[in-house]
Amino acid sequence: MRLDRRVKLVQPRGFGILVTTVVPAVSSMIRHSTRTDPRSKIKSPDKTFDSIKNFCRYYRNHIFKEMVLRLDRVEWSSYQEFIIRTREGQVALKYWINLLTSSLEGNHERLFNYIKALAWNRTIQGFDLDFSFQIHQCFRQIIEDLLDKSTPGQMKEPAIRSGMWELNDVLFKDYNLIAASFIKAREEMISEKVTYLQEIYDFTQKIITIFDHREIVLLTLKKVMAFFNIKKSAILLLRKDGTREAQFYPSPAGTRFMTPMMENTLKKGVPLYWYVGKGLKHEIGVSKLKRSVCVPIKTHRRVYGVIALHNNEDFVFHEKELGLIYQLLYIMAVALENALMIEEIERSHKELSLLTSKILTIQEEERKRLAADIHDTLAQSLSGISYKIQFCKELIKNNPAKSIDQLNSLVHTVHQAIDQSKELIANLRPDLIDTIGLVPALKRHVDYFTRETGIQLTVNLTKKIHLPPEANICFFRIAQEALTNVYKHSGADHAELSLKAEKGQIVMVVEDKGRGFDLSEGASPVKDHHKLGLLSMKERMIAVGGRLVIRTSHNGGCRVEAYVPIH
Repeated sequence: MRLDRRVKLVQPRGFGILVTTVVPAVSSMIRHSTRTDPRSKIKSPDKTFDSIKNFCRYYRNHIFKEMVLRLDRVEWSSYQEFIIRTREGQVALKYWINLLTSSLEGNHERLFNYIKALAWNRTIQGFDLDFSFQIHQCFRQIIEDLLDKSTPGQMKEPAIRSGMWELNDVLFKDYNLIAASFIKAREEMISEKVTYLQEIYDFTQKIITIFDHREIVLLTLKKVMAFFNIKKSAILLLRKDGTREAQFYPSPAGTRFMTPMMENTLKKGVPLYWYVGKGLKHEIGVSKLKRSVCVPIKTHRRVYGVIALHNNEDFVFHEKELGLIYQLLYIMAVALENALMIEEIERSHKELSLLTSKILTIQEEERKRLAADIHDTLAQSLSGISYKIQFCKELIKNNPAKSIDQLNSLVHTVHQAIDQSKELIANLRPDLIDTIGLVPALKRHVDYFTRETGIQLTVNLTKKIHLPPEANICFFRIAQEALTNVYKHSGADHAELSLKAEKGQIVMVVEDKGRGFDLSEGASPVKDHHKLGLLSMKERMIAVGGRLVIRTSHNGGCRVEAYVPIH
């Protein structure tokens, strides 16, 4: 008489609704889709098994291969794909079979510890673990099929009955642990995401009330340091004009190595990670532990800069942490964009007010200077002419012969007055620009500048420049102002002046290797009234449809670039 080895699966206490609802449907599917191929032949060994454990151990290689074949025929899932298509998945399946087989003698601790850790990791990786029950059912079905094919007498019937009960009990406990670990991991993942969302919400609520870009940067640095529990952080901002502004927290001390790393990240536009013993890498998966991290700050197709994180010891930073910092940086970039726009509007308003005031002052000063020049030159000559005319009238009556000499002297005085008037007009607007062009006017001014200041100029001027009159006078005035700044502020004994056509525009450059200045602090006339000349040059270029670029740094010289498109 043949003993029925298909002992019914009994739901263990405390397993809950999850197994109750899944077992019948999956069990039916497994029995239908994983039926043994009738053509498969299993050679029965010439030995008697005294336990299910020895039986499973003898057939474990066959069990593994058969499980891969049968699981490949069930409904697709990502976890199924991982188990049967990847080496990691197959190694894990084979290891589970060995542990399960070893546990059939009652020592379940090693198997259950492995299953709890495995379920946790698979949940974190994003797998849906419903497929795990199919694995358990498939294993049990293969064992039953092997027992059906075994010859009478190979296993003692009491060993079969007790062994199958033991196998069913282990399988249920195994899946119960998987379900419990899955639920616990999901709860912790949800709790972690809630914490992340709360952090992002709190950060957003604070940052939207700040309109100073330095305070926005400081808040961001404090937030990331607290969140990742690190010791140092820094942000390098990239302005539209190409200048950079670095801010360190808590202080710049001991952060010299961070600047090159940030510059490298800014140049390549992708995150950069420093692994101890492995150096700088662009790959985040080398290890979850990092010593330093640099991430670019991007939004609206613009790079605002880069943030750097550093700790004295390795800290965890992987895909999850990268996603979080990207969210924080996006919020920061939006707030930064708004703050910079507001600061620019306020700065432009102040500059406009100062420029208007300066223009009025310049107008009054120019009028005074012009009045003094007219008084000292043309007015004096005209007074002399008037006096000589009266004198000549008297001479014509009394001594006509002497009147000829006085009339000749009068003609000379008139010519002198004409020359004085021309000089006054030339000072107001160089006539060479209108008569012979911009380039000759610049050459004459260069000769005058070198003669008066002693500063040598290297000049490279394109001969043929065709621009509207207003653009010509604009270039001339900017050259005057820029060279005056070289004389007054640079301390250089040599400078360069170039004018050329390039990529559909006329470009003029005035450059020196003098002391320069900090553009972020000194370029704004709101902070330095002596640099209103820079603002006036900028406004001149805007008026003719051009643009002005100033490149300078402390002790790094100054380069003034003026661009006007060729229409």
